[in-house]
Amino acid sequence: MARDPDPTVPAPRRGPQPRHGDWSEGRRAGDRTTIDPVADPAAPADADGADGDLVRVSAASGRRFRSHRVLYPAAMLAATGVAIWITIHLVGDVSRSITAMAGFHAGWLGVAGAVEVAGLAFAGEALWRLQGRPTVIGRTAAQAASLVNLSLGAIMPAAPVEGFTLSFFELRRRGLPKRRASIALAWGQWLQARGFVLLGAASAIAAVAFGELTGRLATIAWIGVAGGGLFLVGTWLLTSHPRPLAAVGAFAVRVLPARAHPEQVREAVLRFHREAHDLLGRGARRHVSWLFLTVGPFAMGVSLWAILEAAGRPISIEEALLAAALTIVASWVPLVPGGIGVAESALTLVLHHFGVPLADGLAVALVWRGITLVGPAATGVVALAGLRFRRVHHPVPTT
Repeated sequence: MARDPDPTVPAPRRGPQPRHGDWSEGRRAGDRTTIDPVADPAAPADADGADGDLVRVSAASGRRFRSHRVLYPAAMLAATGVAIWITIHLVGDVSRSITAMAGFHAGWLGVAGAVEVAGLAFAGEALWRLQGRPTVIGRTAAQAASLVNLSLGAIMPAAPVEGFTLSFFELRRRGLPKRRASIALAWGQWLQARGFVLLGAASAIAAVAFGELTGRLATIAWIGVAGGGLFLVGTWLLTSHPRPLAAVGAFAVRVLPARAHPEQVREAVLRFHREAHDLLGRGARRHVSWLFLTVGPFAMGVSLWAILEAAGRPISIEEALLAAALTIVASWVPLVPGGIGVAESALTLVLHHFGVPLADGLAVALVWRGITLVGPAATGVVALAGLRFRRVHHPVPTT
């Protein structure tokens, strides 16, 4: 005969139980105090206890979110305005730059545009290859999703999150499983970022070797090359061997206030690493995908060299590659979408060091940014519209 439950004994909690030492369960704001009414029936549950803490924390989080919705765009606009003002103040008379742009050679501008289009096409082909087998999306959809991910996402406020999210949604809508879609897009951004670092390191070595950077600048260049080399080697070790990456994830969980157990994180990282490398492929397939995504950064440097030829201010190819790499790094500053203003100022100063007048340098910077940032971003808007409004016949996967 079933007995009635004893009202003095707390009922067992349904669902997953908190692990020993998991201080994230019922923790207070700002400390690691653990309050578990089930484990400790005497723990207060009124407005001064755990429930009250949760209510206050939720209200505070909502207020912070609402304030960030106002403060972040305001800070973004202010930072962009300051960057543009610095660029204008640097040159002085912007009308001279506009006049200089009118005299650019159209043939060399066509070369610059063709090189940039080729770099974007290679990135789209890499995304198509990174979806794994069996193939679900076609090459046209992969090209469009790559434009949204790498080009349109570059000028959005929280880049590259928005481009990644929009591309992920469209790949999912076309039947690509969510794990494969997220890994493919992440590989695309990750490998291209490594390509930018490789571009900067290789061009700096060439500039020092040919005597274009001497003295203190050569020393700074070698320091940058060493840092870039450490980054490339370190990230290669993390992405090629699963155990260091799993150890990093487990350590982060022990340090940060997370609910997951370190062993669970380790197992999840190992599983993710295995799936990611299955999509990337082995041997020649892996190297081809990495090569396709590395073409984009080098194409940006070659397009800058072609624009300088169009302006009648030629510099060596290694100087153009180095200037492009430094400008791309400068464009990664926070709060400024696409580094607008900051990148133009940085490129103008770098070109001035290589002998290009400030007015002509700004003209080259504006044309180069139009070809490598504004043009691809506008094309990404068209690509997103095409993806969004095109009828899809594939069902959305459930896994």
